[in-house]
Amino acid sequence: MAGIDGHPDYISSRVELPVLRVAIGLGNAERERTLMSILGENGDLVIVDRCLSADQLLSLVRLGEVDVVLVGNTLHRLNRSIAMELVYSSTPIVLLAELNDDSPLSDILGPALPRDADAGLVRQAVVDAFAVGRPHIRKGASHRERVRHVEPVACMEDPPTGRVVVVAGGPGSPGCTTVALNLATTLGTVASTIIVDADLSAPSIAAHVDADPTRNLSVLAQAGAAIVRGLDDALAQEIQPLSKSEPACSLICGVPQSIPKTAVSSEFFERLISRLQCRYQYVLIDIGADLSGTTAQVHRSALWRADQVLFVTGADLVSLWQARTQLDIIHREAHIDPNSLALIINRHDRRHHHRVPEIEWALGIPATAVIPFDYLHVQRALAAQQPLVLDRRSPGGRALRHLAADIHHGDMVAPHAQDEIGRVRLALRRLTHGRLRSRLSTAED
Repeated sequence: MAGIDGHPDYISSRVELPVLRVAIGLGNAERERTLMSILGENGDLVIVDRCLSADQLLSLVRLGEVDVVLVGNTLHRLNRSIAMELVYSSTPIVLLAELNDDSPLSDILGPALPRDADAGLVRQAVVDAFAVGRPHIRKGASHRERVRHVEPVACMEDPPTGRVVVVAGGPGSPGCTTVALNLATTLGTVASTIIVDADLSAPSIAAHVDADPTRNLSVLAQAGAAIVRGLDDALAQEIQPLSKSEPACSLICGVPQSIPKTAVSSEFFERLISRLQCRYQYVLIDIGADLSGTTAQVHRSALWRADQVLFVTGADLVSLWQARTQLDIIHREAHIDPNSLALIINRHDRRHHHRVPEIEWALGIPATAVIPFDYLHVQRALAAQQPLVLDRRSPGGRALRHLAADIHHGDMVAPHAQDEIGRVRLALRRLTHGRLRSRLSTAED
């Protein structure tokens, strides 16, 4: 009987193999149960875990708890980024796929067996893959000895443990950038944080904080698309501090309007997220509202990789109508975990808008945070090009700090206000007083 790729049986028998630890992730529960009963019947293979998603499978590989991976091309959340990391880990991989599958995953993971291949053939392929990948194995070898020595890859130096928080919303400027920017500023006081302006339709974070727009996501994609080390070098050049007050928080600006949005691919963006997770405790991504246009795949990639999705909506009737339509698209096409979706009601005015329970009922999601209508302080922050949370008198900034505390599951340190906000406030006060004095003098005349 021939092994995988035509290797004969003697390949697997020329070395005395230890008990192999196998992780299975096929995306088909019935097929997995059938294979598990066959793979473990001789006692030389042990099924470590049945993985429901590619992320779970990758976690086992990173922890060094498996010797061979048996994966199907339909496994949930299996994409090019995760496939490349599986290959970089040097763990032998046996891929099950359709014979006519033209997916690029086959080029990354290697030749595939038919998805309905005989269980005995799959078992032999698992043994052969391990033997071919590690011909120097001796029985009873430690796990350190069982790991094949390869040149370390930069992306695998540290496991990506950072938490990904995606901020999305409906059309009509509900305030996604405001929420993302202020959350990043507040979280940056207690943990390493980066915000990525991935709103490829209308990026605006650079204008909000007076950042350098020439250091942006498209330049990063061009410089770091080829290899992981190239990405690391590009990150060192393109990342900039979000503000002078909180140097622990970093920023990657969005793609300028003059550059085609296709310059950033979903494959590159997923790899970028993984690399940022290695460096930062919090990765905030502002994706805006485009989930069905030319940039939809990049935005959906962010949603799939998110640990938490903050959906921002305005409190007026038109914004709520747009939000309900956008939520339908997210539930129907993005296929994210409903437990990871949180509703943020922005610019809520109790005098004119519906009550919060009514909004929750209409959208079908409980509200995690309600940010009050705070026109005066928002305009001051925009004029000073500073985040709203730096103004301690702002009710909206206070609500955003509370939201950051909920995300962090702990108390937050209030960011230090910049003198610029105080100067803007003083200039507006003088202007108002000057107008009042001129009106009084006109009335006296």
